[in-house]
Amino acid sequence: QWFRKPADFDEWHYLAQLMQARAITLAIEWLRAHMPRCMGVLYWQINDCWAGHSWSAIDCAGRPKLLWYATRRAYAPRLLTIQPVEKKRPTLFVVNDSDEAWRGTVRLRRMAMSGTLLAEAEVPFSAEPRVSITIADLRDALGKADDSRGEFLVADSDGRRALRFFEHDRTLRYPAPQLTTELTRAGDVWRLTVQAETLLRDLTLRGGMANGEWRIANARGDNCVTLLPGEMHVFEIESRSSLERESLSKPPALWCANHFGMK
Repeated sequence: QWFRKPADFDEWHYLAQLMQARAITLAIEWLRAHMPRCMGVLYWQINDCWAGHSWSAIDCAGRPKLLWYATRRAYAPRLLTIQPVEKKRPTLFVVNDSDEAWRGTVRLRRMAMSGTLLAEAEVPFSAEPRVSITIADLRDALGKADDSRGEFLVADSDGRRALRFFEHDRTLRYPAPQLTTELTRAGDVWRLTVQAETLLRDLTLRGGMANGEWRIANARGDNCVTLLPGEMHVFEIESRSSLERESLSKPPALWCANHFGMK
């Protein structure tokens, strides 16, 4: 329903983890947006002691799945989230679950998949501690999407970002992913720098591969990130053996959801 049918196990493995991460994120953000009706969210489960299909965020070998990174973002004390509320109109919420007031300005954008800016607005906000507040009806602020399969919404503030796509991936007209990469090394830590030339949705480096040769340095970075054209992300990798930039810059090591859109 959401993605085109995977062609092989590598594609299935990426999509299975991506679907899990999105599903739990969707639930967490929906509930957090509805404070004080809901004042807490728990999810099952953190890890596994046995190999197999499960809802765990970390597998039995200690390798984080995409859910591990997704929940770290979804549970951040300060959160932006776009939810379909009144008549399913996309509405931006600011969730402040910290002890300090959060004041700032949100930059709102409606963009084409090509990266073209279609509409833009800035909205100031002030969120007291332990509240969720509605900031803007994005249809009012940015206009109705002219092409639901070729546009998306972005909200940015203070290093936080919320995204909203109008259709399931298999019907979206994603651009063919284009990027440049650079690989550098400092001791046992390697840095793969990815520069996006197009939209790259849910860009993922599959760390902790089955052969155990290398793994993502989890404490120092993020994974499964969405980049807009011109943006950059650095993956930190732990490996005692040599790595090759070319093999890390494409599937089955580097994936994005663009591969699973409309053909």
